[in-house]
Amino acid sequence: MSRPGDEFTNEPPRPRRRDDEITDQPARRDDLDFRDDYDDIRLPPTHRLSGLDRTFAENHIVTLVLFSFCCGGIALILGIMGLITCTDPRAKQNALMVTIISSILVAIGVLARIAEAIVDTR
Repeated sequence: MSRPGDEFTNEPPRPRRRDDEITDQPARRDDLDFRDDYDDIRLPPTHRLSGLDRTFAENHIVTLVLFSFCCGGIALILGIMGLITCTDPRAKQNALMVTIISSILVAIGVLARIAEAIVDTR
């Protein structure tokens, strides 16, 4: 049984307005549009990287900062090696950050030991 408004026409269906889409039922997963303004920005893939490139590119920034704080001298050496050898821009930027943080901490440690040596000689 058809309703009076359901007549066959050759016209394409009109697009639904946003008011028509509001229902009491939750939206299906395929109806949701998760795209936003940043979906077209693509970072270079890291699965083809190797060595220090992959280490600095794939590790989270918090992990790299903690590594810089906990392993000052080793992080400084690895950061400098990363700056020299890394080809990936994201890895090179992370290596620079590790180098800066660890060099500051190593400098503070050296100055603290010098200050301690000066105080002990008095």
